[in-house]
Formats: sequence, C-alpha cells, structure tokens
Amino acid sequence: MLDHRTQLPVPHRRSRRGAVWVGAVAVLVTAAALVTSFLLVRSPDDDTGDVAANTSARAVVVFDRTTGRTVRGDNATARFRSASLVKLLIALDLLDRGAVTPVRPSPRMSRMLSYSDDGIAQQLWDSGGGGQIVTRMAQSLGLHDTRPPAVDRRWGDTRISANDVVSIYR
Repeated sequence: MLDHRTQLPVPHRRSRRGAVWVGAVAVLVTAAALVTSFLLVRSPDDDTGDVAANTSARAVVVFDRTTGRTVRGDNATARFRSASLVKLLIALDLLDRGAVTPVRPSPRMSRMLSYSDDGIAQQLWDSGGGGQIVTRMAQSLGLHDTRPPAVDRRWGDTRISANDVVSIYR
C-alpha cells in the first residue's frame, strides 16, 4: 500500500552508450567468474579435457547489445566449470516449467539467486531432475556448449562456455 512515506522511482533515460558499457561489463565479469571457477575450484576427477590444465586458460566474450553483435571473443566456446552460474539455469527452468510465476513467486528461488544459496540450489536441482535441467535449458536457450555434470548431484560441475553465458543473459 502506498502512503506519504513511499518513494516511487523517478524514471530516467539511459544513454545507448551506457547500456552498451553495462552489458559489456556484465559479460566481462561473468567471463572472469568462469575463469576463476575453473582455476580455483577444478574438480579432482575432471577428465573431460574441456579446457587444458593450463593456469592461463581464459575465455572472454564482449557482446554489444545495441548492434546485437559480438565485439570480441577469445576462447569463446571452451567449456569451463560453471560453479554458481548454473543457478541461473535452475531459476530459468523453474520459470520455463511454470513452477514459478508472477502470481506464484518463489522465495526459495529468490534467495538462491540473491544469496547464492547452495543448499536451496541443491534442493531445486534435485526436485527439477538434476542434469535434466541443464539439458532442457540448453535446448530451450540454444546453448551449444553447455553440458550437464558427469556426476549428476554435482550441479556446480556443469560445463558452460563464455558464448553460452552471453546467450543466457540475452
């Protein structure tokens, strides 16, 4: 309910340049997260050979939302361990299946995303079918490089590329 203390947001115009920079920064931060997750938390039983064990492994994609084109892509299709980025696929799958709607919001999904809550992610992963979530969302979003984890319960070991991260955010 609105009263005299409620402050409504004041609309403002964003410049196109600002939107491009925000999008580029988001993609670069995501790419850095991919690299960091691969370098710092590599699975001990990782034998997929997706990315060499080289500590300089990295992937970067800069996507210009204004033109709809990739401005730069280095190692863009290499698969890295997704870590918490897979939580985006878990949330999108809940929305896609109609388990969460504007009429029926999910406090657990919100907490999982806001606090990067691994316990809730595990519950939603298990109830959503585990690796089937990744398969469904890869097909739905056209993710070409994303693969479910080899060990179904280890959702953070989902493999994803920088290109696919851009596709998720688009």
